[in-house]
Amino acid sequence: MSDTETAHVETIREWLTRYREDVRLVQAAMLSDAPSPRARYTLAGVLNYQLRKMDLAPDWTPEIGMVDDAMVLRTGAAVFKINNLLPLPSDVEQTIERLARDDEAVKAILGQEQHENLFQRVRGLVERRIHGRTPEEIVEDAAMRERFLGELDRFLEGYRPPAIGEPAAFMRSVRSYIGAKLE
Repeated sequence: MSDTETAHVETIREWLTRYREDVRLVQAAMLSDAPSPRARYTLAGVLNYQLRKMDLAPDWTPEIGMVDDAMVLRTGAAVFKINNLLPLPSDVEQTIERLARDDEAVKAILGQEQHENLFQRVRGLVERRIHGRTPEEIVEDAAMRERFLGELDRFLEGYRPPAIGEPAAFMRSVRSYIGAKLE
């Protein structure tokens, strides 16, 4: 396995370890009044995706089920930056900047073409109804938002970073699952 592949595995391992914290930071950004509505809808779509069990790599798939969720958080931050033209509080700005920088690693892992497909899919989450709700409803409807946040809390309470087995096999699986779904 090359040094680059080893670095990719370590990057993904870090993302999975920080996953719960990263979701909470994106949630705080979505709940902030600072971002534009369209940008908040982007974050709501990204968070709504986290609760979807049939993702690009299904969450119940050993080792790789949460990798696409971690990638969507990062790519979602990059999309958010495009959609938000308003100044942000420094803590929100720092979170978004860090996750958006990580999107470059997503691109390195997936390759340019697959990353562009993921980017377009994430952009489309703003319009997507998942679990009977749209991102706009999550942001604009207080009762819907409270139910959603409750589901997200329960999901995160049960989250445990998955163990990553043999790195070469892990990377093949990641690219195979996610690449096949993005084509």
